[in-house]
Amino acid sequence: MKTVCIVQARRRSHRLPDKVLADLAGRPALWHTLERCKRIKGVDAVVLAGIDDPHEDPLFDIGAASGVQLVRGSPDDLVARYKLAADLSGADVVMRVTADCPLLDPEVCAKVVAVRLDQGADYACTVGWPHGLDCEVFTKAILDRIDASATDAADREHVTLWLNGVRDVKKLHVQPEPEVLAAHPDMPLVYRWVLDYPEDYEFLKAMFAFPDVAAGRAGWRDLVRILDENPDIQAINQGWSQHWHKLKADLVRDSVKKKNQQ
Repeated sequence: MKTVCIVQARRRSHRLPDKVLADLAGRPALWHTLERCKRIKGVDAVVLAGIDDPHEDPLFDIGAASGVQLVRGSPDDLVARYKLAADLSGADVVMRVTADCPLLDPEVCAKVVAVRLDQGADYACTVGWPHGLDCEVFTKAILDRIDASATDAADREHVTLWLNGVRDVKKLHVQPEPEVLAAHPDMPLVYRWVLDYPEDYEFLKAMFAFPDVAAGRAGWRDLVRILDENPDIQAINQGWSQHWHKLKADLVRDSVKKKNQQ
């Protein structure tokens, strides 16, 4: 069973154009994401799935320099782009990662891979972790089913959104350890480590000023410790946390509603 981490990337972000090219400690944000993905235990290959457009060439240059496989696909139909990447890479199991997560923790992603395999689930994802550690792992058969079944534009854009409300798919939510949740019950609302708004970039620049973060040695527990010791850094982009959670909840609700009306 070949597990492939597919990283989706694009330059034309509406909220922060060229965000994955933004400099963090002398390297593009995309480079940091790819390098962390290459260190995930249980992942056999990493693919950069970008858009088939010459404007996107700088992203593929970074991917080539990182030694990952490159796939060019649809700009808007992410399901089709993921299916193409999975087909070309020979994936039996797919991990989905977005390029705007330069603080992605390989240990957390490896846990999702292992739990899905151990439990024989069709799909597993992170739940309860800081936003920016997000990953999903699912079988190629599930991706094929999504491709054959999802017709709504939002479902095609958000890849796994269609699975919400589908009851014959075995899904798992991989959460932090109970003691971690007890100490930080609202981690996704407190810690925001994704690159999506200008404030996120300011936050990440402050984080990458720490040598262990810039070198990729800092895991998520180290990041929590840094932020608990530096609340001024944490406050830079915290205002977007609840906004993102509301957007995600609205997407899920609308997808399920449309499915129930069909």
